[in-house]
Amino acid sequence: MSLFRDPTSAEDAAPDAASEAPQPEVAVERPCPSCGAALAPDQDWCLECGAAAGDRSGGLPGWRTAAATIAACLVLASGAVAAAYAALSASEDDAPPVTASATPPAAPDDLGAAPPIGTTDPGVAPPVTPPSEEIPPPVEPPPADVPAPVAPPPSVAPIAPPPPVTPPAAAPPPTTEPGGKDKGGPDDEGELPEREKAPLVLVELEPDAGATYDPSARPADPAPDPALALDGDPATSWSVPLVTEAQIDTPAAGLLVTLDKPIGLRRLRITPTTPGTTIEVYGATSKTPPPEITDDGWKKLATRLDVEGRTSIPLGDGDDKVRHLLVWFSVGPVDRSPSVGVSELKLWR
Repeated sequence: MSLFRDPTSAEDAAPDAASEAPQPEVAVERPCPSCGAALAPDQDWCLECGAAAGDRSGGLPGWRTAAATIAACLVLASGAVAAAYAALSASEDDAPPVTASATPPAAPDDLGAAPPIGTTDPGVAPPVTPPSEEIPPPVEPPPADVPAPVAPPPSVAPIAPPPPVTPPAAAPPPTTEPGGKDKGGPDDEGELPEREKAPLVLVELEPDAGATYDPSARPADPAPDPALALDGDPATSWSVPLVTEAQIDTPAAGLLVTLDKPIGLRRLRITPTTPGTTIEVYGATSKTPPPEITDDGWKKLATRLDVEGRTSIPLGDGDDKVRHLLVWFSVGPVDRSPSVGVSELKLWR
């Protein structure tokens, strides 16, 4: 504090200067009204208990100061509450959900037991798994016994029924003449002609209709009887002798049948006396048979190789009529027999 003197009144005041000289102020301590602690003259609040010290004269502070202090505290508290609420709301929205797991209490005596699954001991570092080059995929458990799906059977196209088969026309049943002679149709041996006329009719042959056809006129004793080949008895036969080896290889002889008139023949059935011969069938329309097998008057009707046993030979459709029919042995028997012959011969038209 500074004191100034008025110069105009210095002289007037000089006599009383010594008596009126100011004394130094002494700081007076005052107690706290709450706890009794010493307060400085300009101290408004107690540092021990925090109570208001009042004015310097020892009274309480004014109500305005207290109201201002309370309002400030309320504002600060409201801001803190708002900030805390905002922080909690943001953390709840962003943080992943935490699943609480029940942790069984550890046994008191087992100090070395590992912490329960899902918890971590703050004082123990978690075990470090060494990295591996390749982590095997998880093994899936075997499936339950479920029956495998059964594939549907493949679709099978319906099988078309086979076309109807027309049975061939049956040959007329055989008939027998008095005395046991066969008058029926031929056997099923041999091929049928492409155009078959039904029914086949057996040609009636007279006993003298047969003759030996031998251009070389070889001698034979006894002479062969062609009627034995036309009598319908398999036990009798006509034959010609084969004297030389050349004749056995190539008999060059045959059985000639002459008809009463030209007839369209369709079937021949013959039973040779020796196996494995080759038979050629010729026909001629002249009044007399051609004298040589190489004559142009002969027309070849069929050829059958290796004839053995009773054989049926197709001769055509019957449109070509013949007057003379020749059964010619072009190759001898395989067993080298010294003769060739026919035990039975029949014709159909």
